[in-house]
Amino acid sequence: MVLKVIGFFIVGYIVGSIPWALIIGQAFYHVDVRTGGSGNLGATNAGRVTGHGWVFVAVTILDALKGFAVYTIMSRFDGELALLSAFGVAVGHCYPVFAQFHGGKGVATTMGIVLAVSMSSWSYWLWQFALPVAVFAAIVLTTKYVSLGSLVAMGVAVAVAWVINPDRWVAVMLTALWLFVIYKHRSNIDRLVHHQENKVKI
Repeated sequence: MVLKVIGFFIVGYIVGSIPWALIIGQAFYHVDVRTGGSGNLGATNAGRVTGHGWVFVAVTILDALKGFAVYTIMSRFDGELALLSAFGVAVGHCYPVFAQFHGGKGVATTMGIVLAVSMSSWSYWLWQFALPVAVFAAIVLTTKYVSLGSLVAMGVAVAVAWVINPDRWVAVMLTALWLFVIYKHRSNIDRLVHHQENKVKI
């Protein structure tokens, strides 16, 4: 059982370590996105450093797909351990073995996991995934702060899981992911408090 637990986590970690922001930046623009902006391997920084909106969109989708695919596939073998695999994806994304353990902040990957766990029914999808995305969009459009929108949207996803999801392990794992994302955003939170956070141009 211990080996199975470790195996599920490692699968998630390896997939999560695929640094799409680094791959796209170097393949299309011959630039290491870690050398500019915030230095993170996330969609926002990739778009900012390359100066192309399509990069932001592509990295967001690919990073989200890591979380979505791992949870969806691994849940076919073990539903509870699939949540551990999903957490492994987030850890791998933030500390990727393929990029010297210097990655992103886990938002897109985590939302990919949220999408995956929301697919049990149309009504649940609306509450668990569509509502947080709508909250994210509303906050970013009004404040221009991607970090604020991300943190609040994840909080909404966690609240929904605790209120309407009968599987408490899903709520526990999403809470752990949210706390992990908050930890990764501690510098952003400090800048938000001091009104120094970077705004996106929309």
